[in-house]
Amino acid sequence: MARRPLRAYLILALFLGVCVAFFVRQHKPIFPPPTQDQPSAAVTNDNKLIRAMQQNFSIVLVVAKMTHESVTWIARDLPGLHTAIYEADGNDLPMNKGNEAMTYLTYIIDHYAHLPDIAIFSHAHKAAWHNPMFLDQGSAAALIRRLNGVRVEREGYVNLRCDWEPGCPVWIDDDPHQAGPAEDETTNFRKAWAEIHPNSKMPTAMGQACCAQFAVSGYRIRATPLERWEQYRSWLINTELSSYMSGRVFEHMWQYLFTGEGVWCPDVSSCYCDGFGVCFGSADKMRDWVAEGERLKTMMDEYLIAMASSPGDETDKMRVAIDGLERSLKARLDEAIREGDRYMTWRL
Repeated sequence: MARRPLRAYLILALFLGVCVAFFVRQHKPIFPPPTQDQPSAAVTNDNKLIRAMQQNFSIVLVVAKMTHESVTWIARDLPGLHTAIYEADGNDLPMNKGNEAMTYLTYIIDHYAHLPDIAIFSHAHKAAWHNPMFLDQGSAAALIRRLNGVRVEREGYVNLRCDWEPGCPVWIDDDPHQAGPAEDETTNFRKAWAEIHPNSKMPTAMGQACCAQFAVSGYRIRATPLERWEQYRSWLINTELSSYMSGRVFEHMWQYLFTGEGVWCPDVSSCYCDGFGVCFGSADKMRDWVAEGERLKTMMDEYLIAMASSPGDETDKMRVAIDGLERSLKARLDEAIREGDRYMTWRL
């Protein structure tokens, strides 16, 4: 039996690690994002239509970017989608502060009277670690194309990240004696809350999945008066907090601004199915798929160690087992996506 080179298995190990990463802790990119000039594999088929546009919602993609960042992927991979692109270090904003928050607030203020049915607030990256890796290696275009506009209209607010970590179930805790995962941010957040919401008690807990990318209905945005949005931006401009820390304040507060809830952590399986059309059938089946993916990663690690020391008949058997489990996992993921497509079809 001919052996595939070790390099191929290193690549295989990386790929499967990425595939299961959507349901386990992710703190940094596993794959470098594709280059800006590389077309997204998720849009190389005949159907480039955006689901929410097929559902007859008006949509605008609001993008926060720096002048050096390319967003050519948007026109190529999301044809027909209206955009509002702001260069934070250019002349588009009152000042470059608060990470993406200044862009998002400025769009809301400038377009308050003429908002679309759905506004999608996004970073400029073509791909990112905090997007689901099983959709074309974290492709932003693949994620946006599968977004269910009906869920956005129904819920009012949909975080583009379903996986809880980092951010859920609690990131900021109101108990001053209890250290949380973001203890270094908690003190600044409490002070900021008192300044931004002087007449409202801070919820006992604040939590949502990272990383400040979400879709909101125009109706939900207008539920807050324009003057209040202007006050939020004025605070951002005038606060003594750093650009990074003031942006983190908003990252952990968007769910409250749009829903009135301190914690916004929907069920992961339901979020993927109803939100993006990836339906494993149940939360248990989804967890089982993830567990099998973790088992595959362990098998790959053991295989690579064995190949480095004593390749032979035993490593051939290990490779056969790896190939079989990999095919099974891919087949189950493909079926989950097909089931999601069927689930969404009747909503069009």
